[in-house]
Amino acid sequence: MSRDEIKNTTGIGGAFVLRSVQELDKVGLLEYDMDTSTAKLKERLFPKKALEEKK
Repeated sequence: MSRDEIKNTTGIGGAFVLRSVQELDKVGLLEYDMDTSTAKLKERLFPKKALEEKK
């Protein structure tokens, strides 16, 4: 997702999103590319099965 997509989806201001994305990148939960402003999740925080059960 791009940083703008995250900002628009969550309703959180751009500076807060940037800070959060950088912190998650720092601890290794996602990869953040500053050139393209895209973030990619490295590891699921919960099993995919949990999402399927909610539907």
